Amino acid sequence: MTITVPRLNRANQILLGLLALQLVVGLIVLVAGAPASATTTGPLVADFAPDAVTGITIRDAQDAEIVLAKNPDGGWVLPDADSFPARAQPVTTLLDTIKAMDTGQLVAQNAASHPRLKVADTAFERRVEIAQGDRQIVLYVGTSGGANGLHVRLGGQNDVYLAKDLSLFQVATRPASWVNPVYFSVPREDIVELTVKNANGEFTFRKDGDAWTLADLAEGEAFNPDSIATLLNHASSLALDRPLGAQEQDSYGLSEPLVSVGIRTHHEPEPTDAEPTGAPNASSIFDVPGVTATDEASASTTPDATYTILIGAKLDDAGYAAKASTSDYYVKITNGVANAFLNLTRESLLAAPSETPAPAATESGAPEFGPALPTATAEATGSATAEPTSAATEPAATATPTPSN
Repeated sequence: MTITVPRLNRANQILLGLLALQLVVGLIVLVAGAPASATTTGPLVADFAPDAVTGITIRDAQDAEIVLAKNPDGGWVLPDADSFPARAQPVTTLLDTIKAMDTGQLVAQNAASHPRLKVADTAFERRVEIAQGDRQIVLYVGTSGGANGLHVRLGGQNDVYLAKDLSLFQVATRPASWVNPVYFSVPREDIVELTVKNANGEFTFRKDGDAWTLADLAEGEAFNPDSIATLLNHASSLALDRPLGAQEQDSYGLSEPLVSVGIRTHHEPEPTDAEPTGAPNASSIFDVPGVTATDEASASTTPDATYTILIGAKLDDAGYAAKASTSDYYVKITNGVANAFLNLTRESLLAAPSETPAPAATESGAPEFGPALPTATAEATGSATAEPTSAATEPAATATPTPSN
């Protein structure tokens, strides 16, 4: 029996040819885009020597950039901020992580995959440039490849690998990630006097034992000791947002600061039976010359010291310029930190008025907190345990808490 195969007309021939072409193109894309099995596994960056690295530049997708350089003494600094000291630990961790990167997990081999994985020359999460002698090494860090790794590509190559134990935090562009974020620090428990001058006035706080008071309280006013908790936190540990450098600029506005903060500390020596404790002289911080300590360690061993923090103009990129008497460097602090001092008012420091009479003052002039206690006089012939009046059972001020360390 003869089978007659119908002939394809011109239109069907064209459609069949297009189908065959699509199959070929699809196969090419599939083969090119699929990761190839690595025949050998080796270091991603050949001959990488962390100890020989002298510079690191990191840029993010928003063009924020951090530059780190090794100084002649072997320490790391921020050259754009007049060699502000950087911490060695995050630098060492990053370089060790790069040295450990290998070619064991190949993700893609064609350039068409780079934008999707955020490792393209112009589309990346991070671009890391490393100076090792005369050699410039460029790494592109991209999207997450799992719970413990990111996609990376070595500059000049198409292959994309998964780098284990690498996070974007390790290649941050915020200066505070690379320096000690605490710009000024004294033990909070050592602070015995704090003075803040701002546009709203001058406010002086003194500590007697564990109790804080506000100087120059008017009759009928009661101080709310909880109102300075935030001030004490910032005064004892002032955080920076980024270092500005060692040279004062007119734009910092520190010749006429918006806020002046004076801090007096008293470090009690090892307790002895012969040495009574007590606060230092209660004269104004700004009127008494003080000893300027250079770091937290010296502050903790100096019996009495005074420090000054100046807060200047608001900067273009938000935040305020600041300078501490213990540092040669100017820094930027955040709006939140600056506002704690800028917005301080007398009203914010006082306890809310109550319907009960103000507590009576003791012989020392300090308010007497708590319920009124019954007293007996020499002329009294009856019991000395008379019940206090109902008005006296409600204290006019809250009890003073013990400051935390």
